[in-house]
Amino acid sequence: MTSCHWGGQSKDKATEVNVIVPIIKKVPLKLKYIGITKSIQKVEIRARVDGILEERFFKDGDTVNQDQLLYRIDEKPYQAQVLTYQGQVDKATADLAFQDLQFKRYGELVIKKAISKSQYDEQYANYLSAKGQLENAQGSLQQAQINLDYCRIKSPSNGKVGKNQVDLGNLVSSSNKTLLLTVIQMDPMRVEFNPVASDLAVYNHYEKYQPFPVEVSLPKYPNEIWGGVLDFYNNEITQASSTILLRTTVLNPNNTLRPDLYVNVSVTVDPNHLYLFVPATLVKEKQGFYQLLVVDVQQLIQVRNIIPGNIKGELLEIKTGVLKGDQILLENPHLPPGTKVKPIVVKKDYLS
Repeated sequence: MTSCHWGGQSKDKATEVNVIVPIIKKVPLKLKYIGITKSIQKVEIRARVDGILEERFFKDGDTVNQDQLLYRIDEKPYQAQVLTYQGQVDKATADLAFQDLQFKRYGELVIKKAISKSQYDEQYANYLSAKGQLENAQGSLQQAQINLDYCRIKSPSNGKVGKNQVDLGNLVSSSNKTLLLTVIQMDPMRVEFNPVASDLAVYNHYEKYQPFPVEVSLPKYPNEIWGGVLDFYNNEITQASSTILLRTTVLNPNNTLRPDLYVNVSVTVDPNHLYLFVPATLVKEKQGFYQLLVVDVQQLIQVRNIIPGNIKGELLEIKTGVLKGDQILLENPHLPPGTKVKPIVVKKDYLS
């Protein structure tokens, strides 16, 4: 019998195998973290003068604007102080005017030697004293007006108010620093996160793409995105955790984000990063290793240990293990590694 290997392969003819070329796609390179929201401004509203709290102009939880009136303390004692010091200013003004006229007259008389130089000097001292009295009265009036203005407590910024801490009719005091209310700025909102220090090398490598775009989302609502850019790197590493504080600022017009919320943070460091993909079904796990059958540049079957990355639909990212010129076997021909084959490149729609 001369055809004992009927249906078999000639030694000189390599087995044909179906292969694909690894897919290279441009996909943004993103670094992902857990962050926490922080208000840009959180202000505790306290009384700066003593008095009875007479009026409140907001409801708990209201959104307020900068300089919006929040409280009014009884103004009558401070209005009386303003009137008192205004009278002192008027009196001091009149006295200074008189002393000024006297000083000018004495100046003429001393030239004519009608009075002594000491009398002239005495009048000059009276003029300076009257000037000082006026300045002192003006300062007291200014302070009285400031205290009167402090009776009307206004919001220092746009934001959302918390719970009112003091009911109307109570005495508030500047000496015990009575807390009335907290105003928290909600828009924009800061988001802080702490990458490991080694990630700085990645940011430095892609620094030409700065400022890096940042996307913020809530864990339960990943499709609702708040966008910003990376706008702050801390100037030192936290030694205990070997991390560094980074921050972004995002617009929050609907006040959905609140301070101290945990959020997902995604930083795009390269918008057109080149990724290598293969069909996920072709990667096999064996004893803790991920493996891929390939045909190398010499058209020999090889087993590659690879490190997989993210899955994109039917495709799996290959971080390392596939070499330049490798083609990926679409099925296992049950031939030992090192077998020479004839690769036939197959194209599939989902690989395009």
